[in-house]
Amino acid sequence: MMGVSVSIIVPMYNVENYLCECIDSLLNQTLSNIEVILVDDGSPDNCGTIADEYALKDNRVKAIHQENQGLGPARNTGMKLATGEYIGFVDSDDFVKPTMFEKLYAAARDNECDIVTGGSTKVSQKKVVKVMHPLAGKLFTQSSEILNLRKKFYGHLESLDGSVYLPVSSWRSIYKRELIEDHKLAFREILSEDIFFDLDIYAVAKSILFIDAVDYCYRNQGQFSITRTFSENKLIRYRDLLSNLMQKALEECDNECVLRVKSQAIDRCRGYARLVNRSGDTIKNRKKYLKNFAEDNEIKKCWEGFPLKYLPIKQRIFHWLILKKLYGCALLLAKVA
Repeated sequence: MMGVSVSIIVPMYNVENYLCECIDSLLNQTLSNIEVILVDDGSPDNCGTIADEYALKDNRVKAIHQENQGLGPARNTGMKLATGEYIGFVDSDDFVKPTMFEKLYAAARDNECDIVTGGSTKVSQKKVVKVMHPLAGKLFTQSSEILNLRKKFYGHLESLDGSVYLPVSSWRSIYKRELIEDHKLAFREILSEDIFFDLDIYAVAKSILFIDAVDYCYRNQGQFSITRTFSENKLIRYRDLLSNLMQKALEECDNECVLRVKSQAIDRCRGYARLVNRSGDTIKNRKKYLKNFAEDNEIKKCWEGFPLKYLPIKQRIFHWLILKKLYGCALLLAKVA
């Protein structure tokens, strides 16, 4: 019997309206020797029941149930059960085109790669936008090349990277399972857990390929997302992300990594301001939320001393307003730019 080529892990939480389309898109893959591991992360809706029904109908599907632990731990549960040569991840409110995993797997086998990454297609009610990966067509095998890739995960530096951002999302890729198991790699329960996972696995990978496929369909239609909604405890999650990322950058003993985290901290502040604006709260409360973020000692340490001249002009003005404690003006700028 042919072994499993790719194990596809799908964490599920409160997405019953999208789940069937997601699972059907996986079972209709042109790469047939896959397994689909559905991890019900304590979902309060019918995700668990739907997963069990699919597992009964198709022996390629495994349904796992656990108490709610978050996206990272749910992916870890799936990885422990995976038997495929490679592992991929799909978010349960997204879907993929039929040839996605055949293309990724063929590229991995043909080039003997540890990691293969593609682009994506952003799907909304109004339009469909194909987003090619900026490194499409490039193969990296030298340790110095891979190190330079890893540095970009710490944050964007306009002076070094120009306008090109390196996207970090595990659902764009497949990863050699042996590499994950040999180095005991796992996702953290932290905001932007993909950054830490890719930092860890790129550190041990020998060959990484980027292809020009855009088969992952990222749904952007206003459904609930922790990245697009505001709550007061979001400050804690941002603080944990930035302080952990700074600690990891310091361990690299490379000042560029530290500068990139500082740049990301400033960018996250602007993103936080946008979330605060979306909360619909009073201007008084929105200014308070942004003040609490900007004056948090751990967060301030993460951007302290960053040269403003390295920031794009709009970001530079925003951060200057933050440093001057002009939070109302900063909120207004975040809303219009």
